[in-house]
Amino acid sequence: MPKDPDILIRQINMLHIIKSQSGLTDAINLIQPDDAVLLVEDAVYALFHQSSPLIGLKDQKDRFWVLQEDLVARGLVDLAKVDAQLTDFKGFVYFTEQHAQSITWD
Repeated sequence: MPKDPDILIRQINMLHIIKSQSGLTDAINLIQPDDAVLLVEDAVYALFHQSSPLIGLKDQKDRFWVLQEDLVARGLVDLAKVDAQLTDFKGFVYFTEQHAQSITWD
């Protein structure tokens, strides 16, 4: 077992549930390569901004998800711009079960 706490932190498979654009700004520099990101609620608006901090994550589609119901609820159905995988509430539950830890960013 490694004794360096930084090594331990990097080994955790964290799910970052991001609920707002300010939450995204707070989280973006703490997301590690093995972490997953799920955008929910008002954070889905970040998909449509050219200056979004998401630009660095969009090339990592296998760990970047968006709650489809929140896109639909906000009238953001133009999915041609969305460079992320979509999931539903069942997928949301699955992600929380599959990750060792999760953190919600408001």
